[in-house]
Amino acid sequence: MSLNLKSPHEVLIGKPVDYSDIYIFGCPVYTRVHDSERTKFDAKSKRCIHLGRKADTKGFKLWNSDSKKVEIRRDVIFDEVSMLKKPQPQSKEVEKTLATPLEVELEGSDQADDHGDSSDPEEADLEQPTGVEPYSIARERARRDVRLPLRLHDIVAYAFQVISSDPRSYREAVESKEISQWIAVMEEEIESLHKNKT
Repeated sequence: MSLNLKSPHEVLIGKPVDYSDIYIFGCPVYTRVHDSERTKFDAKSKRCIHLGRKADTKGFKLWNSDSKKVEIRRDVIFDEVSMLKKPQPQSKEVEKTLATPLEVELEGSDQADDHGDSSDPEEADLEQPTGVEPYSIARERARRDVRLPLRLHDIVAYAFQVISSDPRSYREAVESKEISQWIAVMEEEIESLHKNKT
């Protein structure tokens, strides 16, 4: 009997083989650390190495290199791609070039200093300009608008009412210096009430 380019499993069962549950042996695996096994600042996952499947269980066998134990876990994420990448060799020459300090020689201007009377032109170049402040990022930011808090609006209205020199009663209006003006305003108000029949 010929298999006709089929696997023995497919010939016996009649369904093609599902290879989605097969992972590379020794690939990195990240498994979830349950809340009861960690504190607030611990990592939520840990890196292990895939060793295969455990017989009679649904979990995967994992090697935890931190605790040096084999664990069986179901909630895992496989990282087969990183295993297939070749590690980049680090060159010692790059480290040496970064480690060597660079010596920079600054050349001063050949022009004489017009302002100073110093005899040595190098001393004139070394003088720091006065009034120059160090750069600050806070200078570049736009200043926000400062507004009075809403809770203080009522206090301002109350203070204005207390400070106001307007009379609060008829007696205060009659006893004030502007008695003629207050009587004219009162007569105008009474006339308006009669006119509107209120």
